[in-house]
Amino acid sequence: MKNPQVRLRLPREIASVLRGLPVSARHRVVAIMLSAQMEKIDLGALLAMRGELASLGNLINQSLRTTWGQETDRASAENVLAKLKGVFGT
Repeated sequence: MKNPQVRLRLPREIASVLRGLPVSARHRVVAIMLSAQMEKIDLGALLAMRGELASLGNLINQSLRTTWGQETDRASAENVLAKLKGVFGT
C-alpha cells in the first residue's frame, strides 16, 4: 500500500534544496522533520550536540567493555540523559 501524499507550501529556498534530493531521500527528510515537529524535538539542538553525545556514548561503551557489561560510566550516562531531555522537551 502506498503512503498517503500531502501537498505542502514551502519557501522557495527550502523547496529548491528538496527538489535536488532523490525522491526517497526527500520523503525521509520531510517525514523526519514533520515527526520531530509533532514530537517537539529540537533538531537544531540535537544536531549541535551530536559530537558531544557521540563522545559520551564512547565513554559508556568503554566502561561497559572493561566491566564485561556489569557497570557503566554513571556520570556519562546521566549527562546523556540530561542533554536528551533538553532536546526532547521532557
